[in-house]
Amino acid sequence: MLRAAIDLGTNSCLLTIADVENSAILQVHEDTMRIVRLGQDIDRTGELHPDAQARTLQALHEYKDICTKHGIHAQDVAICATSAMRDASNSADFVAQVQQETGLHIQVISGEEEARITWNGALTQLKLPEGATPCLLDIGGGSTELVWNQGQERWSMQMGSVRATERYVHDDPPTPQMLQAIRKDLSDQLQQLPQIPAPAPLIAVAGTATTLLAIVHQVEPYDSSKIHGKPFQRAELLHLIELFGSMTSDQRRNLPGLHPKRADVITAGAQILLTVYEHLNLNEAIISDRGLRYGLLLEP
Repeated sequence: MLRAAIDLGTNSCLLTIADVENSAILQVHEDTMRIVRLGQDIDRTGELHPDAQARTLQALHEYKDICTKHGIHAQDVAICATSAMRDASNSADFVAQVQQETGLHIQVISGEEEARITWNGALTQLKLPEGATPCLLDIGGGSTELVWNQGQERWSMQMGSVRATERYVHDDPPTPQMLQAIRKDLSDQLQQLPQIPAPAPLIAVAGTATTLLAIVHQVEPYDSSKIHGKPFQRAELLHLIELFGSMTSDQRRNLPGLHPKRADVITAGAQILLTVYEHLNLNEAIISDRGLRYGLLLEP
């Protein structure tokens, strides 16, 4: 069966269309991403910004057209929204506008539901050793989640690449003091984290993690086969943070593997990942470029 799923996040909007049979993804026909920055200014205002709504609506119109070309009707597209839409006081109005203009019905899902679905998506086509106790790290634009115990337990922190940038980064490039402020904020939240089994391995999912590894290996254009299931060393991450600190956003935009619209938030995202490495005393993560949309494809 041909199915389509859209992950509407705080920073990016992703569409995947694939053949799905017997709870398995057989062939991917479309896998595309738009940076819409839906979470613009939400941390400050608590509302979806008009410009962010316009960018997102344009992307959703494009996605509806792509689905139509594949013979998938708008009402059959699974589309879920996460942190930005959960936090925004006017998200219901935007859901109604999208429904009226495109026929797409957005479900704003809880953090617990997001964790469950993302877990199922992120682990697709990952070969883990027998007896593995994986822990999933999902760095989004507005929040960061840790998920463990086979997706049954979750810890969410109000700190993502966009939120951290808007809250703490006021110079370009960010000063060490600004990155330290991100580290302290997230570290304070991680101190409340329940005791979890030592991640074996830590699986990092979503745009920050995949982009950082793509920069390390200069993957341009993006190629999933060069990212999914590959290790990302703490030493490589430290090198990137040092590199980003020597460059302005305009300079970072030219880095192979970095989407230009992530250039302003990638340093904060990298600092979030490093802080999690430090807290869990890890030197490596396995990167997954699957996630919520892949989990949605597998939903009954």
